[in-house]
Amino acid sequence: MKALWNRLKYTVQSDLHEWLDQKEEENPVKTLNMYLEQAEEKTEVVAGLLRRQSRLVKQLEDELEQAELMLGKRTLQLEKALELQEEELILFAEAEKTQFENRTAQLVQVVEEAKKEHAHLERQYATMQHKIEDMRLRQMQLMSRENSIRAERNMEELLHPKVETVDQLTEVLTDGHQQRKQVTDLEERLEALLK
Repeated sequence: MKALWNRLKYTVQSDLHEWLDQKEEENPVKTLNMYLEQAEEKTEVVAGLLRRQSRLVKQLEDELEQAELMLGKRTLQLEKALELQEEELILFAEAEKTQFENRTAQLVQVVEEAKKEHAHLERQYATMQHKIEDMRLRQMQLMSRENSIRAERNMEELLHPKVETVDQLTEVLTDGHQQRKQVTDLEERLEALLK
């Protein structure tokens, strides 16, 4: 019996959670807020990766510069060794020069690819930021619409109350008169014109 009761309880809880999720999905402002928050978090992650990519490009450029300097140095050393006809130094300088030529060629290619990837990431990041700004505008638009609908609903309840008894009508009219005493924004602006 207890198992049946627990099963019934979990079923009801599941149905309730499903109903609440559905209600939340029906509210476009909440859905957009949630999506906007997730997009902003992802944009921050991408911004961090973009900064890291910039540092890597700079490090690769530094490596390329060092390899070019060493290539120039080994080339000069090879020339001096050839002048002096030092066989051991010639062999060592030639091997070193070949190594630095290969490294320089490889680094040139890697730096070009890294720069292209960095430029692509920057364009994608800019696109993400534009999308987030579009979502923020849409959010404000939806919030404005929601606010307007709520205001219309409240005014409709006041202007066309659903009353069933004379006491309810008296209460609505009394409340309406008290609410009327509050000055609206438009009335304040009209008053300001006369001053």
